[in-house]
Amino acid sequence: MNNYIIGIDPDSEKYGVAIIKNGVLVTVRSMCITDLVPMLAELSENASVEVNIEDLCAIKASSFNHSSRDRPAVRYKKSEHVGMCKQAQKVVEKFCEVYGIAVRKHKVSKMWKDSKKGRAALKSVFGWDKESNEDSRSAAYFAWLGMQKNNL
Repeated sequence: MNNYIIGIDPDSEKYGVAIIKNGVLVTVRSMCITDLVPMLAELSENASVEVNIEDLCAIKASSFNHSSRDRPAVRYKKSEHVGMCKQAQKVVEKFCEVYGIAVRKHKVSKMWKDSKKGRAALKSVFGWDKESNEDSRSAAYFAWLGMQKNNL
C-alpha cells in the first residue's frame, strides 16, 4: 500500500501543495480546491494519506501580518485575507474528515518561503530543483515536518 504525506499551505484562491509518496517528493505546486479535493478523494481510496497543514486558525487575525502603524484600511484588508485563508483551511479539514484522512496541524511558519533559501532547502532535503513558488515551498516544508513526525 502506498503512503502519502501531503503538505498544504492554505490560501484564499490556490493552495500550496506538496506530495510525498513513499518517502519521495513527487509534487510541489499550487492547486485550486476543485483540483485538490478530487485528488484527496482518489488517494484516500487505496492508500494511507496524511495531510500536514499550516494552522492559520490557531492565530488571531487581528495580530497576524500587520503592524499597528498600518492604516486602518490596510489592517482591515489584511485581516479579511487572513479570514479567507482560515476558511480555506477549514474547507480542507472538512473534506479530509469526510474521506477519513488524518490531519496534522503545524504552527504558522515562513520556513522555505524565501525564493533563494527555500529553493536551496528543497534541493538539499528532497533533491527538488523544479519549479516552485512561495506557497508550494511552504507546503513542502509542512510535508517534510510530517515525514519527521512519521519517522520516514
